[in-house]
Amino acid sequence: MKTIVENPSLYDLLYLDIREDIEMYRGILKESANILEFGAGTGRITIPLAKDGHNICAVDLSKEMLTGLKEKISSDPLLFKNIKPVLANMCSYQSNIKYDAVIIPLTSFNYLLTKEEQLACLKSVRQALSSSGFAIIELLSKKTFLDTNQSSDFTFVKRISVDNNSYYDYYRITKLDFNSRTITQNRLFKYYKNNQYISSEEYLWNNRFVTVEDFTLLANEVGLEIDEVYGNCQLEKYNDESEDVFVKVRGKNNE
Repeated sequence: MKTIVENPSLYDLLYLDIREDIEMYRGILKESANILEFGAGTGRITIPLAKDGHNICAVDLSKEMLTGLKEKISSDPLLFKNIKPVLANMCSYQSNIKYDAVIIPLTSFNYLLTKEEQLACLKSVRQALSSSGFAIIELLSKKTFLDTNQSSDFTFVKRISVDNNSYYDYYRITKLDFNSRTITQNRLFKYYKNNQYISSEEYLWNNRFVTVEDFTLLANEVGLEIDEVYGNCQLEKYNDESEDVFVKVRGKNNE
């Protein structure tokens, strides 16, 4: 089954209304000149940061998503100058450049389905950070489990407007395998034009849940330590009732 990274325009529509984290990153990265972003996609976070004057190395594994990013920045001299799109795997990415900050937004870290992949990614993060640098990594929260079920029926999530005459109705099924901690989502998008059904597209999401405690152990294993854990985009302290999880890490022994 396809994944939504093969359809960047639909991906952009799906996350168009998510803005809070953009403002959070703009604030927390204000003093970071050079930023490495893993899972940059079509630039939802990348472009606002570049407009603020940051230099961004935008890494993604999807050719389609990076093509979408390149199309957005090609006609803007500032964005073209400040953003470097890179097709690469965040589990094996290496750079001679040391960055002031590394970010992995929108739970992209949870797309890594094994402990080995997660450790490899964190090693890439550690290798890329400057001595005073830090990373912000968003994780799935425990609230995610409230949406899991064993039903095979699609549940309506929301309507996504394309233009004045067309829209998608978005449905999903979410299941959790407790043994592997894998969350599987089938997401169905029904396209309508002038209120007439036109077509359907179905995509697969696979994620692996890690607790904050799990993540702390992973980070420590590769030479990272937890600086802060935030529970929302207002940077309030995380607890088990938090809707979000943003972990801020630094290299061990950094001043």
